[in-house]
Amino acid sequence: MARPAPAVERTIRLLKYLAHHAHDRFTLSELSRLLEMNKATAHAMLSTLVDEGVLIRHPADMRYTLGPALIGLGSAAVLDSSAALDLATSEMVSISIDLDVSCVATALIGTDLVVLARHDVSRPLFNYHPVGHRSPLIPPQGREFFAWAPKARVLEWIDRIPGRVNKETRAQMFALLAETREQGYVVFADGIGDLHRWLTSLRDLPSAELQQRLNALISDLRHMSLASGSDLDALANSMISPVFGPDGNVLLGIVITGFPEGIGREDMRRFRNRLLTGTQRITELLHGCVPVPDWADEIPMSKI
Repeated sequence: MARPAPAVERTIRLLKYLAHHAHDRFTLSELSRLLEMNKATAHAMLSTLVDEGVLIRHPADMRYTLGPALIGLGSAAVLDSSAALDLATSEMVSISIDLDVSCVATALIGTDLVVLARHDVSRPLFNYHPVGHRSPLIPPQGREFFAWAPKARVLEWIDRIPGRVNKETRAQMFALLAETREQGYVVFADGIGDLHRWLTSLRDLPSAELQQRLNALISDLRHMSLASGSDLDALANSMISPVFGPDGNVLLGIVITGFPEGIGREDMRRFRNRLLTGTQRITELLHGCVPVPDWADEIPMSKI
C-alpha cells in the first residue's frame, strides 16, 4: 500500500476547493480556516503555487484564485475518443470473450459515425463495417451520442432527418432520446428499417384495402425501428451503450453484435447487463460523469 503524502493531499484539497469556487477569491486566513490547515503550512503552499503560476495572488487585496498554468494542464488532460479507446480496450476484449460476441467502438467525428476498433468473433458477421468505416449521421442513428446532449445539439441532430422536420417529429425524437437515456442503451434489429422502406414504397398501390393494411404494418414497424428498450431485445442483433468523459460528453459508443445463433430473451438480458456493466467501468476509469440534459424536465419519464 502506498504511503500517504500529506503535502500532496493538502495541495489537491486546496485546488479542488478553489475549482469549486472559481469565481471567488480568498485570503490566507480564510483558506486556512476553510481547509482546516495550519496558517504557516498554508502560506508556504500558497507561495509555491503562486511562484509556479498555479495560483494568482491579487496585489490589491492579497486574495488567491486559480492561475493561468492550470489552463495548459487542463487542456492536456482533455480526453478525445482515441485517448478513451486506449483505456477501453481491455474491457472491450473482456466483453467479447464473456459473451462470445463482437465488441466494436464507435465515435462521433464531425457529422459521421466512425468505427474506431473491433474485437470480433471468428464466425461470419452480418452487416460488417471495418475499422475506419464512416456512416452519415442521420437520425435515429447515433442517438446514444445525443440522449444526454444539450437541447441545441439535439435539435441540430434532428434537423439532419431528410425532408421537412415538423413539430411532431421533433417531439417523437426527444421522447426516443429520453427513453434511451432512461435505459442506458440502444437496441438495433437490422432489417426492420429496410422492410419499413420497402413497404412504404408499396403503399401507393391503388387497392384501398392493401393501403389500409400496409399503413397499419408500416406504423408498427416504424415504432419497432425507433424502439430502444426491452420490446426489441428478443429481435436484437446489436446493442450499444455510451461511454462518458469527465465533461459529460459521450466519447465512445460500445457496440456488441454478431450474436450466437439460438439465443433467447434471457441471453439478451445477460448481454444487456454485461454491456452496461462494461461501459460503466470504462466511464469510471475515465473519471467520466453522466449529465442531465437541459431538456430532461420537458419529457417526464413516466409519460414516455
